[in-house]
Amino acid sequence: MPDWLAALLRTKGEIKTEGVVPVLKQLLEQNNTTKYAYLCHESVQHISKLKLEGGFCGYRNIQMLISYIIATGFEGQEHFQGRLPTIFEIQDFIENAWDRGINVQGRVETGGIRGTRKYIGTAEAQAFCTAQAFSDKKAGESEARLLEAIETYFQTVLWRPIVGGINTSVDFENTNFSGSTKPIAQIVSPQESESAL
Repeated sequence: MPDWLAALLRTKGEIKTEGVVPVLKQLLEQNNTTKYAYLCHESVQHISKLKLEGGFCGYRNIQMLISYIIATGFEGQEHFQGRLPTIFEIQDFIENAWDRGINVQGRVETGGIRGTRKYIGTAEAQAFCTAQAFSDKKAGESEARLLEAIETYFQTVLWRPIVGGINTSVDFENTNFSGSTKPIAQIVSPQESESAL
């Protein structure tokens, strides 16, 4: 990473804007052409890149996730002492996760990220979150709760897919502990009748 960019990131940090989601929600509600809109939690801060910083969108996404964790007091918020970590701190968190054997394939693929401008993706975000112990106290419970939340979401009348792509398809199935399955939602392509919905 060039010295000028490192200095910029150290002095400027990030551009963060609070209150974007409530305003966006209000605008969408006032627009009579809005049919469906799904927004994130109102406490999420909009974080954008600095001029000339390059491709740090993965880091900015992690910062937005952390803004939610901090604002809502969600599990793991104690790791951040009420402030967003810098790009350099996120790099350290990820490198430390790799040192602990968490998703080390990311290090193999990137060659390491500390002090670089290299892109990060899902694997690095997973290593970051796992290292921060964003998990349940009892192994396996978070996965079950996540699936329950997804199932509940798809069963509500508030959810309706926007069908219109060439290959729109959403399938969700629940396998209970006895091994039987039941379909929760099945969305077909736009070529098929909308009455199938």
